Amino acid sequence: MATEAQDDRMPLWYHLQELRWRIIVWLLFFVVSFVVALVFQNELMWLVTLPHRKAAEGLLKSRGEEDYAVKVERAAEKLKENDKELYEALIALKDELKRRDPSRLAVLKYEEAFLSYMKICLAAAFLISLPFGIYQLWRFVSAGLYSHEKKAIRTFLPFSFVLFVGGLVFGYFVLVPIGLRFLLAYGDPETLAPFITLGFYLSFFTTIMLALGIVFQLPLVMLIIAAMGIVTVSWLKRIRPYFLVGAFIIAAVFTPTTDGVTQTLLAIPLILLFELGIILVKMFVRREE
Repeated sequence: MATEAQDDRMPLWYHLQELRWRIIVWLLFFVVSFVVALVFQNELMWLVTLPHRKAAEGLLKSRGEEDYAVKVERAAEKLKENDKELYEALIALKDELKRRDPSRLAVLKYEEAFLSYMKICLAAAFLISLPFGIYQLWRFVSAGLYSHEKKAIRTFLPFSFVLFVGGLVFGYFVLVPIGLRFLLAYGDPETLAPFITLGFYLSFFTTIMLALGIVFQLPLVMLIIAAMGIVTVSWLKRIRPYFLVGAFIIAAVFTPTTDGVTQTLLAIPLILLFELGIILVKMFVRREE
């Protein structure tokens, strides 16, 4: 009897061992990815903060403001040989103007820059290692799935990844730049001067990007629950007017700001994704209405 009980426990123990090994392999891949990200941390920071710089530069151009730091530097070069003291004063003024450049992000705490770089490297390592981690999870669970379940996952998983990447691309090239441009330009420039900290910008950026990666899964969620028989195409069409309002509520929840422009920019793709979900349900789900 003891031998039979031991044999019954062995498969479970074997699977736990396999799961532990696959988690360890993924963690090792994550650590390697993190080290690579550390090597290129300056490039990653440049890439992440590019939308802010573009928004700030666009703001200056729209206001017709000139780059006075460049003009001061040119004037200083002309006086370099004739008046060294004035040259050094102008260079100091140029550096001060550069520091006040709205395209540069401020650091208010000693540890803020270090923690910000670490957060970016961790996020990059997670994104790089995510496909490998999903593959390891798939290898673990696929042994216990039926053929039709494997087929469904093989179909839905790449689609989910494409939607997630699509959300990140939309956020990086559309939502974040336009939202930042609006927020930076808001207010009287004679009264307000943009002074954005690195930590606040990264919080804004990561929240928007993560929210978009999640909400872009909407068509897939609609397809799955329709395949399960929970909803039908006719029901989805009936709730369309309510979803139009709900899209703005969802956008308000997921966006870290309260401005209507950023929320609208998120609500519009949500509405389009809802329509895409209806189309996919029509195409792939055959069920009695």
